[in-house]
Amino acid sequence: MSDHTYAPGEILSVVNGGLRVVRTRVDPAHGLVIDAEKVMKNGTTQRSSIFADAPDVEITVTVPANWPPRSGDLWRDCHGDLWFGASHWDDYDRDAQLVSATGKAFDARWDEDTNAAVKREYGRLTLVHREQNGGTS
Repeated sequence: MSDHTYAPGEILSVVNGGLRVVRTRVDPAHGLVIDAEKVMKNGTTQRSSIFADAPDVEITVTVPANWPPRSGDLWRDCHGDLWFGASHWDDYDRDAQLVSATGKAFDARWDEDTNAAVKREYGRLTLVHREQNGGTS
């Protein structure tokens, strides 16, 4: 069975993917199965099942579940370090920036360069806490 778990809300890249995880389950005969969906060009949603333990399947999480971060969020990286979601004071329409306790920061816009750099240094990010009101009063 796969040594990795997948969370509802994560977006996966499978071949030419962009699939969103709906749920995961274990099939006694085939191992881990990921039920996923993709929004098609015409706006309809197509669902499919991926047998993650098949020898020819490679899966990469391209965007963490619950992304993008919001002001007030608390995220954790693969080292166990915490990151706080903070809005730019002069531009509230943008997604929050993630800031660590050590002063490191990056914008939440998840372009390919940011994605590669963040994954290389901090691994997979997971949401620890989200304020119900989005961190605003």
